[in-house]
Amino acid sequence: VLPSDYEKPQSPYAKAIVIEVSEESKFYGSLETNDTILVERRMLHKIEIDDFSFYLVLENYVYGRIDK
Repeated sequence: VLPSDYEKPQSPYAKAIVIEVSEESKFYGSLETNDTILVERRMLHKIEIDDFSFYLVLENYVYGRIDK
């Protein structure tokens, strides 16, 4: 029997869609807009501007690109 507020543990990793890559990043030129990447979930930083939410991640926590 599980408590009513039980939630399945989340994976420590998450898929993310690239919106833009900084020109100063080591990934500049190798990652493009709409690429899917694998990142460490706990290192995502949520930024809210008006009604939009964006997530930033340092390049050290990008594990790779997921090709479809």
